[in-house]
Amino acid sequence: MKSNHRNVAVFYALNYAIAYLLFSYGPYRVVSGSGTVPDRILSASVGLFLTLPVIYTLRRGSQSGHMLSSIGFRRKGILTSFIWANAFLLPIMLILLGMLLVAGPASLLAISQVPLPPSPVPVWYPLFAPVAWLIGGIAFFPILQAFPYENLMDLPKKYTIPLIAALSSGIYNFAFLTGDFRWDDILFFGLLFTIAYHKSRNSIGIVAAYVLAESGVWYVVALTWGTTVFTGAILARTILSMISVGVLIFWRYRSGRESHSA
Repeated sequence: MKSNHRNVAVFYALNYAIAYLLFSYGPYRVVSGSGTVPDRILSASVGLFLTLPVIYTLRRGSQSGHMLSSIGFRRKGILTSFIWANAFLLPIMLILLGMLLVAGPASLLAISQVPLPPSPVPVWYPLFAPVAWLIGGIAFFPILQAFPYENLMDLPKKYTIPLIAALSSGIYNFAFLTGDFRWDDILFFGLLFTIAYHKSRNSIGIVAAYVLAESGVWYVVALTWGTTVFTGAILARTILSMISVGVLIFWRYRSGRESHSA
């Protein structure tokens, strides 16, 4: 297993090098910093395609299994990971819902701005917003969290989970170069989503929950399809997180009863 530990060290070193060299390259920095949906798709795709060969090469000398399973792409556990991730997002959703009810949709749109093309924005434009955050989500959660987790299975999770959360958060938003260390991103997407992977060993549901939770996606929807759709989405997301918490409580109650009956 020592080879797997070495692979993780090499993996993060190469990913930090790739991420920060890309950000230091002027044209890429302009594209990644513009924030528009097409530029987000382009910049995230470039980062993802440069990282995948690293995983493929390291996986060949490791014991992390099939390429897809090594990044948490499994059939088993999709729903579990989706429920855990959405349950962890409940505090954020309650805050957003409170802002919506107290100050209206404008209060949320003010903190979720994404540059849009000149008016009139094409009615189909919001369909590409989830794609942008989907690619970014795949580049982050399966690559920077699931793959290291699978290679550190023999280590105590009380060390593995904080380590992965810290190292992955340093790449999120190029934090060390931009100084953009947002506590909510580090806590929810860094730490809690790593715990969600620990509970499920599946990253598909986590990526799905991330895309549905990203405010940028719903900002594009609101300014193109109207605030009614945006408001409905916030309500639906909050209800989904509440249901997810309820499901986890039920699972815990059921497992407790089964253990007592055994």
